[in-house]
Amino acid sequence: MINTSLRVSEPQSNKNENLFNEENKKVWRLSFKRREEFLKQYNDFILDDYISGFHALKLDPIQIPTLEKLNTSLKKTGWKVIYVDGYLHQNYYAELLSQKIAPISKHVRSLSHLYYAPGPDMLHDIFGHLPMLFSPDYSDYIISLGGVMRKAPANTYENQLYQLHIELANSHETLGSDHCQTKGIERKIEKIEHNLNISPPIYTLLERFFMWTIEFGILLNNKGKFQMYGAGLLSSENESECFCKNQTKVIPFTHAATRIGYNFSSFQKQFFFASSFISLRNELKKFEQLLFNK
Repeated sequence: MINTSLRVSEPQSNKNENLFNEENKKVWRLSFKRREEFLKQYNDFILDDYISGFHALKLDPIQIPTLEKLNTSLKKTGWKVIYVDGYLHQNYYAELLSQKIAPISKHVRSLSHLYYAPGPDMLHDIFGHLPMLFSPDYSDYIISLGGVMRKAPANTYENQLYQLHIELANSHETLGSDHCQTKGIERKIEKIEHNLNISPPIYTLLERFFMWTIEFGILLNNKGKFQMYGAGLLSSENESECFCKNQTKVIPFTHAATRIGYNFSSFQKQFFFASSFISLRNELKKFEQLLFNK
């Protein structure tokens, strides 16, 4: 059963009038226009499933979509969306995915962060994650990954990181990236991540499995061309541009990638590619057996 006490906010009404201010609406209009330009500019480097899924959402370039509108567009996929207030606890997030529920942050980035959101953000969730849910193979993969992540035991370090990332997102938004408080939180996170790297617990390894595929994933298509599908990669135009210009190393994905950490505050030093989402599910099964000694 889903524990709805964990920072979930699903309004009784699907109307957006009281949820978003004029700045939010302006950010949506500007971001949507830029998203369409981005898809045209980098069409050859973006997975066809993402592009077709983006159009299948039938988003309005002017109005922020309601939950009802998004759920209507997603109906044939079997997925539904709910609003959440911010960072979700890892176990709850995994539980949602395993039940074909996609969380959408109610927070809309500010105009000052138009091209980069320091924390959970509606544009990242809608533009980054939702289009790929129209792909049956991708959908099967992320559901399987959510199911495996649910099995990971609780970890003290991960719980501390969860709280610190909430604080960091708020500090970035209200005080800025150069403020001493923001820097202090970042140092705390770096210290914990250093400890996690020494002996990563199961959930950290699975989280990296998620990040290197769902957030920064690349597929090698049948024409031998690398194409982006990862939500984080597609949400960062500057990082996408580095990939398209062959400025970032791309190597085959195996579960060995979980030995490598990631950093949202800077560009990744490498990306990992797979031949298909079916191959990713097979790799996940092998990793699950290794982790849980099946």
